[in-house]
Amino acid sequence: MFKKRLPETLFTYPETAIAFGKNFRQVRKKQGITQDELSLEAEVERSTIVRIESAKMNASLDMILVLAKAIGIHPK
Repeated sequence: MFKKRLPETLFTYPETAIAFGKNFRQVRKKQGITQDELSLEAEVERSTIVRIESAKMNASLDMILVLAKAIGIHPK
């Protein structure tokens, strides 16, 4: 049968996912918001926030907008 080939990296542009996660974490912390508080406000699992901030998950545009709104910033 066919073997499923795994991609060499999780993302096409891993450096972008890393930079986004790092920047988002900085902004969240600067706002004084914990991951638990953000998960409640954004109505997403805390594990999703952890995975985005650690670049283990690529955030969709919809997710970026939801998270930005939850911490009171406009995504640029």
